[in-house]
Amino acid sequence: MDKNIGLYNEEEDTMTFKAKVKAVKPFLTRDVSADDTLLLNGQINFVNKYILAAQSNFFKALFFGENADETPKIEIYEMENAEKCFEQLISVINSPNAAVYEDCVENVLQLSKQFNLSAVEINRCRGQILFKVTEFSSFPEVYNFEKKSDEVSIGGMPWQISIQRYSDAIGYIVYKVSPRGIYDLNFEAAVEFGTVSASKSNEWLMRQGNLEWFRKYSSWDRCRHYEKYLDPANGVYDEKEDAITFKAEIIVKTRKKEPIIEFQAEDKLLVNGQVVNVNKYLLAAHSEFFKILFFEFNEKMPKIEIGNDENAVGNFEKLISLVNSPSAELDDNSVENVLLLADRFQLASVLNRCANFLVKKSKKPFIHKYLLAHQYNIIGVKKELCGLHYRITAEEYFSNVNYLIEKFKIDEKALKENNLKKIYEYKSIDGYVKRKDFYQDIIILLEHLKFDAELVDELKDQLRRS
Repeated sequence: MDKNIGLYNEEEDTMTFKAKVKAVKPFLTRDVSADDTLLLNGQINFVNKYILAAQSNFFKALFFGENADETPKIEIYEMENAEKCFEQLISVINSPNAAVYEDCVENVLQLSKQFNLSAVEINRCRGQILFKVTEFSSFPEVYNFEKKSDEVSIGGMPWQISIQRYSDAIGYIVYKVSPRGIYDLNFEAAVEFGTVSASKSNEWLMRQGNLEWFRKYSSWDRCRHYEKYLDPANGVYDEKEDAITFKAEIIVKTRKKEPIIEFQAEDKLLVNGQVVNVNKYLLAAHSEFFKILFFEFNEKMPKIEIGNDENAVGNFEKLISLVNSPSAELDDNSVENVLLLADRFQLASVLNRCANFLVKKSKKPFIHKYLLAHQYNIIGVKKELCGLHYRITAEEYFSNVNYLIEKFKIDEKALKENNLKKIYEYKSIDGYVKRKDFYQDIIILLEHLKFDAELVDELKDQLRRS
C-alpha cells in the first residue's frame, strides 16, 4: 500500500492484480480420438473405427464392409462386466500407456483374441486397496505395532497397506509384498493414496502421490499428524464406528517393451506420381487430413504432391514407416524432413516421436533443435532442451554459434559489430563456458538476424535464470 510504488488506488481502496497464463502440453499426444459409435449389448460406446479397422479384419468388415450398419453393434452377454472390459480394451488400443484394471485383464485378452486384435498387449495394470481400520481413536503407540490390509493382486504381484502409529503421527505405507530379504524391482509402479470420506463412500480425501510418477520402488510411505485424522473438519473419521478407511490406487508397469505392431500396407497412394503402399485406416485414425483424403473424396487412387525435392517420396515413406511401426528409427538426417511432413499432414503421433528424438537422441546443436521446436510450436521440447543445458562445454558452445554463423552466413564484420569478438577468444579455451555467456551470445546472434521476438524473449528468460 506504499504510495511511492504506485499500485494502490486510495480513492477506490483497490489494487488490480494481473497474471499472464500460458497452458503448455509437454509433448504432443500419440493417442487417437474416439469419435465413432458402436453398440455393445445395446449400450453406446465411443471408439475410433479407423484404428480398429487398421488392426482387425473383424472391425474392418463391421465398419466398412458392404453390409456395415450406420451404428454397428456387437453382443458379448456371456462375459461378466463385458461393457467395462470392452471399454478397457478400447483404451489400450487408443493409447499405448493405458492401464487395465486387474479384474479385467483376462477378459481384455480374451476379447482381443475374439476380435482378431493380436497386437494388444497389456503392460500396465491398475488396482486399488481399501482398508478399514477400526478402534482408530485408541490406536496403540507401540513400537513395531501395525495393522495390515489383506493382500491384493495388482499386475500379478501382491500389494498391501500397513498403518502404524509413531507418537503423534500415523504412518501410511503401501508396498509390494515380498519374501523377507528379497527385493524384486523388475517393475515400476505409481501410487496415489488417501482416505475415504466418512459421509460419502465414493469421495476420496487427503490424497497424496501421483499416478503418472513411476518409480522402481517396492514401497511408498506418507506420514500425517494423528489428530488430523480425528478432526471432524477433515471428514474422514467415522465417529460412530470409530473407524477410518484408507485407500490406495496403484498402477504397475512391468518392464516390457511396447508391443511391436506391424500394420499391413494394402492400400495405394500416389505421391508425386509414384505409388506408395499405405494402410489408409491407420493414417485416417491418426490424421484428419488422411481421413478426408481416403474416406470423403472417394478417389480410386488418392494422390498428393509434396514438392520437388528428389528424395521427397523417400521422406514420405520414412514418415509412413513411423506411423506403421513403433520399431522404426529416426536419425538426424531424416528428422527435419519428417517433421515438415508430419506437421503438414497433421500426424501428431509422428510429431511426438520427433519431439522425443530431439530431446533424447539427436546430436544436433542445441539452437538447431530449439529453432525446430519453435518452428513447429512444440513448446515442451524447448523447455526440456533448456533444462538439459546446465553446463556447456566449449565444444558445445562453438557447435551452436557456428551453426548460426554458417546457416545464416554471418560475416566477421557483423560479429565484431555485435560485440562477439570473444567468440574467437573462446577457440583456445578447453572445459566449460558459462551458461550466462552461452545464452547471451546466442541471443545477440538471433537479434542480429531479426528472429521472432517471442523466441528471443524465451531465451532471455533462460538468461535471467542463469
